[in-house]
Amino acid sequence: MKKLSCHPSSVGPQREVFVSSKLENQFLVVHFIVKTETYNTSDKFVVDSYQNFGLWEFDVFEVFVQKCSGAYIELQVSPLNQWFALKIIKPRTQTEEIVDFGKTRVNGSLKNGAFQGEFIIDLAIIPGNGHWVYGNLCACLGSKDHRSFYALSLNEEKSPDFHRPDLFLNLDDIK
Repeated sequence: MKKLSCHPSSVGPQREVFVSSKLENQFLVVHFIVKTETYNTSDKFVVDSYQNFGLWEFDVFEVFVQKCSGAYIELQVSPLNQWFALKIIKPRTQTEEIVDFGKTRVNGSLKNGAFQGEFIIDLAIIPGNGHWVYGNLCACLGSKDHRSFYALSLNEEKSPDFHRPDLFLNLDDIK
């Protein structure tokens, strides 16, 4: 598994975040492990729903993915297996609800002293045309005043910004 980099603006305790991704049949399969002893979660969100707006203010692992330039999807999962998903047309200005997730499955849990899980993303729901899948794998961890940000591809600006398709990488085989 590949270790994610920590954004310089992070103020929380340093954690180790590992990821892998690969194309498998008609799915993008992403596995992650966050090694940490403390968790920032909330029971105000529901399980088995992708409409948990604001989930990113707590511990989440995120996948941003597209097939080519243009729209992309954002999927999140918390240690309590709460989900969030949105189709991004233009970052921070235009979004759409995803109404059909195909055979996509998401799982997040606390096991063996770690926040870990997987995304099995149906390629049919990923915007764009083409055979390659591009995106970023990220984690937002810690409480509001002690937040840490991790990503496969980090931006260089002062604040972390994962809504940067220009920084997306090929996710076909990350080890």
